[in-house]
Amino acid sequence: MTKKLGSKKMKKLLLSLFVLLIILIGGVWGLFFTRAGNEFLRPGIEALLNQRLPVPVRLQNFSLLPLDITLFIGKDSQIKAKGEWSLLDQSLDISYDIHIARLEELEPLIGQKLKGPLHTWGKIFGKFKNFAVQGESDLAKSQTKYNLRVQEFEASSLFANMKGARVEDLLFMANRPKFATGIVDAKAAIEDLELSRLKGRVQAILKGVRIDRGVMRKNFGVHLPKTTLRGALLAQMDGSHIFVNGGLNSNLLRFLLKGKSDTKSLSTHMNYDLIVKELALLRPLTKIRLRGPIDAKGTITGDKKALQIGGVTHMAGSSSRYKLILKNFKPASLQASIHKAQLAKILYMLTQPRYADGVIDSTIKLDNLDPKHLQGSIITHLRNGHTFSRTIQKIFDIEGADITFRADQKSLIHKGVVRSDIDIDSSIAQITSRKALYTIDQGSLKAKYLLTLPDLSKLRFITHQKMRGTLAIDGEIKKDKDFLLTAHSDTLGGKITAKLLNDKLQAHLKNIEVVQLTHMLYYPEVFDSSMNADLEYNIATKKGELAARAYDGHILPNQLSFLLQQMANFDITKEIYKVTELNSSIEDKQILSNLDMKSRFTHISSHKALVDLAKKYIDAKLRIDIKHRPLYVKLQGALDAPKISIDAQSLFKERAKKELQKRLKDKVPKEIKGLLNNLF
Repeated sequence: MTKKLGSKKMKKLLLSLFVLLIILIGGVWGLFFTRAGNEFLRPGIEALLNQRLPVPVRLQNFSLLPLDITLFIGKDSQIKAKGEWSLLDQSLDISYDIHIARLEELEPLIGQKLKGPLHTWGKIFGKFKNFAVQGESDLAKSQTKYNLRVQEFEASSLFANMKGARVEDLLFMANRPKFATGIVDAKAAIEDLELSRLKGRVQAILKGVRIDRGVMRKNFGVHLPKTTLRGALLAQMDGSHIFVNGGLNSNLLRFLLKGKSDTKSLSTHMNYDLIVKELALLRPLTKIRLRGPIDAKGTITGDKKALQIGGVTHMAGSSSRYKLILKNFKPASLQASIHKAQLAKILYMLTQPRYADGVIDSTIKLDNLDPKHLQGSIITHLRNGHTFSRTIQKIFDIEGADITFRADQKSLIHKGVVRSDIDIDSSIAQITSRKALYTIDQGSLKAKYLLTLPDLSKLRFITHQKMRGTLAIDGEIKKDKDFLLTAHSDTLGGKITAKLLNDKLQAHLKNIEVVQLTHMLYYPEVFDSSMNADLEYNIATKKGELAARAYDGHILPNQLSFLLQQMANFDITKEIYKVTELNSSIEDKQILSNLDMKSRFTHISSHKALVDLAKKYIDAKLRIDIKHRPLYVKLQGALDAPKISIDAQSLFKERAKKELQKRLKDKVPKEIKGLLNNLF
């Protein structure tokens, strides 16, 4: 009896579990394979997609059986899929239509900066594991057909034919200026996509490609002659090797590539020949402002682990050799030997004015090309250097810059830090820097320098000021977020220190002998004193202030002192001026100054005295009080020899009064003497 009761309970339990399983299967089937269930799942799946994808999506239709899905991506792009599929025989027959309105909206999703529309449609049919994708596309306004086979969820073969793709649309899609027009045809018949047994053929042909000279001129500032490109590339795979033969040819460029690669080891041996008559043609692709010709030929050998690109070039008139090593297809090391490169051609190639010419030899050895871990050495020698004075005059408005020079540079590079010794010897100056440091990833520079000027008279073409003597300056250059230049010189009997921070210049002069300064500048030596001065000047706005003080000074014999001796019977050269103050405002090359200087018997002052350094001109009015009797002196004309005029009316008036009183003392009646006094 107990056993029968237990058997009945077991049967009820099994029946309940079976009913529950039927309900569960029915519920799952209802959710996933009925329209009502699919509509119930649609909001959740849409929310999950928006959570996982970097672009907004909207799931408009969602039906699994039969398959009917419409997915909007971004604003206007959509993917449609319709068809049948079966779990029982694991088959599928689905039509798809993908219309991307703006590829740029999908950059977060595809990880590429592409532009423009893309439309492709076709069918997916076969088994779950083994199926085919057969479709078409109007990529770049082409007629493209493709057939992709998938075996065990891996692509096995590809057949594609693209006709009439427009070059300008391909450039637009690749986010490049439409600097060329023309047609590209391409075919691919790859029977086996497995890299180790790759087999098939790929061919591409450029037809009637013309460089748009207007776009090149407007976007890149490049002026080119009419240029038409012709090109073809053929790659054949036989299961063990890939044979490549291709080239590009025009009136400005020729490139040939021929060789083979092993599909298993990826070992490669290629020969290349490159002749570019105008590098500016490549600027839209390289984004580097280069111009002029270059030629190179050599070989590409090695495998994925270590690929070597070696060759010779006559770039910039040189005879040079190079060897670049790539590891895992990334640049790893470089060796180059440059012999007799011409500086003028290098400047031209870098799109710089041809300031100078010279012969350059250089040896480059870089064992690690990662900027943060760059390792190696660069040694460069420049000889027979000379400037082109006409170019310098045209650009900088500096006349007569005929300079000869040579330079030597040796740099050791360790972990991205360049330590350099530099020597430059020219006809006007010598510059030496030891252990200058440049950190590549930070772009920072720190360098001490010594500048020697053995003959200041040779700088007249720069300063427009006749000078004499010698000068040695030492200091430091720093460049990170800001630019800082410091300078120091023991000269003219004292010291000069200066600091340039970006556009702001500060200079301090201490114990400078005024006589030595005026002698150096070929100015008249009219004042002997020791001077301190502070200068603040903005080199961008060309405005500044100068405050100077001279101590224990005295006026030297000159034209003015001679005139004062004659007119006032006073020797001003015997006066000692304890403190002489000069305060000036500077705007470009015009200086307005206020002067004040006192001695025992004199007081000399001036307000807004003008010195024009560009015109070498002075216009100043001095008031000279001699024993409280004022004289007015005007200095006007050439800075090194101004015209001096004295207004001595008050002085002559006093002298005449005394002389008349002396001579007419006993000869004039008393009643007339009063009138005589009123006259004066």
